[in-house]
Amino acid sequence: MSDSVEVISAQHVAERWEQWCGDTPWSRAMREWAALGGKVIWWGGVPQSVSAIPLCFVLIDAAGSEMPDNSRLKDIRAA
Repeated sequence: MSDSVEVISAQHVAERWEQWCGDTPWSRAMREWAALGGKVIWWGGVPQSVSAIPLCFVLIDAAGSEMPDNSRLKDIRAA
């Protein structure tokens, strides 16, 4: 990915995560978000650590609204 901001599917983010770390609760939550029609604003680049990945995106709901402070797994599930 480039350093530009992109709006992509949450499914794509889950697939990228699984390439880096395998199947995890985090990637499964992103798949659930995708099933609800959610998208992601993604700031490109590969993070240097697993803990950095959630800081690289903002969730967008099915209506196109940006969701505040929601990069944590519990927030993805709550949404």
